[in-house]
Amino acid sequence: MANVGLLQHDQPATLWPATDLRNTECPIRDEYIAAIKEADARNYGPLIDLYQRFSEDTQI
Repeated sequence: MANVGLLQHDQPATLWPATDLRNTECPIRDEYIAAIKEADARNYGPLIDLYQRFSEDTQI
């Protein structure tokens, strides 16, 4: 859903690693969950950083 919002606002989509974030062996799962928890506490920096790392613009 986040990619839909990003694309609607002319922002690049996020291309997560090939592994599934629901998989407990995903290399960025713990980081993603920690970033979501920080965003719940209104600290959006870690989530923004994570999205920027996996942005379409950085995948080229």
